[in-house]
Amino acid sequence: MVEIVRLEKEHQLWTRDKIQRIEQEKYGLPAYVQKWKDLLLK
Repeated sequence: MVEIVRLEKEHQLWTRDKIQRIEQEKYGLPAYVQKWKDLLLK
């Protein structure tokens, strides 16, 4: 059970990392950083 939870977490982190990398390539770094700042400041 614990193993499954751990794998879930790793998968979520991996997925988020992959999405960030794709967005980074799509928008370029400045827009990408600005977007996350906007999200964090909301």
